[in-house]
Amino acid sequence: MFWQKFLPNYFMTSILLDKFVDRLMIPVTDKQGSTIGYTGRVLNSINPNRPKYLNTSDTKWFQKGKIWFGWQEAVKFIRQQKYAILVEGNMDVITCHQYNIENVLASQGTSFTKDQIKLLKTVTDTVYIAFDNDKAGTISSDKMFIAVQEFNIEIKKLLIPSEFKDLDEYLKSDKISIKDFEIINYLDYILLREIKNLTSNNSETQRESIANFLKMLSYTNSITVSQYLNKLSELTKLNKTALEQFQQEINRIVPSIFKDDLDKSNTNNSPNLNQTKSLTELQRVLVTWERLCAIYVAGKLSNEYQSKIYWLFLLLKSFLIELEGFKTLEEYISEKLDILTLVFENIEFDKQSQTRLWTYLTFGFIEQNWTRILLSPELKNYYNQIKKNN
Repeated sequence: MFWQKFLPNYFMTSILLDKFVDRLMIPVTDKQGSTIGYTGRVLNSINPNRPKYLNTSDTKWFQKGKIWFGWQEAVKFIRQQKYAILVEGNMDVITCHQYNIENVLASQGTSFTKDQIKLLKTVTDTVYIAFDNDKAGTISSDKMFIAVQEFNIEIKKLLIPSEFKDLDEYLKSDKISIKDFEIINYLDYILLREIKNLTSNNSETQRESIANFLKMLSYTNSITVSQYLNKLSELTKLNKTALEQFQQEINRIVPSIFKDDLDKSNTNNSPNLNQTKSLTELQRVLVTWERLCAIYVAGKLSNEYQSKIYWLFLLLKSFLIELEGFKTLEEYISEKLDILTLVFENIEFDKQSQTRLWTYLTFGFIEQNWTRILLSPELKNYYNQIKKNN
C-alpha cells in the first residue's frame, strides 16, 4: 500500500531529522518587518515525496493565512502603482525584486484566505495574477478570481508564455522586461484558455467548457454577465438566449455548492470533533476528509475502504476547490502529512468511526449534491462503484 512505502522515508526526514533539513530557509516577516516564521525551499533530496515548500507551523505569531510574503517590501510600491502582482512562491518574489518589480506578493502556495484579501484591499483595488503555468496555478487563479469578487477588486491575468513554468523562469530568460508584460481581463483570459474546448465539435466537451465558464461568470455582476454572454455567443456560435437559460441553471447550482464562505481560515487548523457543528457544510466535509486521510496514512483504514479512497478523492475534487490543486491522493497527502499526523492523534479510528466518516462523505454530502454537478462519465462510474458495496 502507498502509506507503507511512503511513511518510513518521510518520517526518517521529518521526525528523526529537523523538519527543515536540506532546505533553503527564507524568513517571513509581519507587517512591521519582524521575522515571525520561515519557509523552507527544498534543495536536492533523496526523497522525491517531500513538498517543495514547507512553512513554520502556525503559532500565535505566525499564521500563514493572515499574511503575504513580501508585504513590507511591496506595500509602498503597490500604493504608488495602484496594483499588486500576485505570485505563488517566495522565490518568484525574490526574483521580481532583482528585476526591479517591487509591487509583488506571494500567497506562499496555492491557497489564500479572506484575511489576506482584506489586507490587500487596504492598499489596492486591482490585482494582476501571475501564478504558475500548471494545473494547480490555473485552479488557484480561478479561486482568487472568485474570492475577490465580493471585495470589488478588479482582477487581471499577467500572461506567462507556455514555454515558461512561472514568472521566475520567465524573467530569467532575459527576453522580458516589466514593460513587455501582457495583461488582460481575467474573464478574457479564461475564454482564451478554453477556446479549444469552447469551439469544440464534440458537443459534450463544448457543453462542459461552457458550464465551467458560466460558473465563473455567476460570481460577477449583471453587466459583466451580459457582456460576456455576448462574447460567449460570438465565440461558440450559440444563441445568446440559450446561453442565458443555461446561465440560470448554473446560478441555481453555484450558490449552494460553491458560494459558501471561502474563508476556511485555515483548514490546516483542523477543528476538534466537538467544533464541527459550528462549521459550514463544506468546512465539515473538509474536516471529515482530513480525518479519513489521517486514518489512511496511519495504516488504520479498513480494507473495504482502502481501494475506494482514491475514487472518493477524485469525486470530492469535483466539489471542493481546496482539493482541486492536487493531481493525486498521494500529492495531497505529501503536502498535508504534518497536519494529518496531528489530526490522527486527536481522533478515534475504530471501525465504527470509519464507517461514520465514510457515510457522511458519500451519502451525507455527495449523494445529496452529485446530480447538481456536471461529473464526467468516469467520475459517475467511480461514484457508482463506491455506492455498489456500501
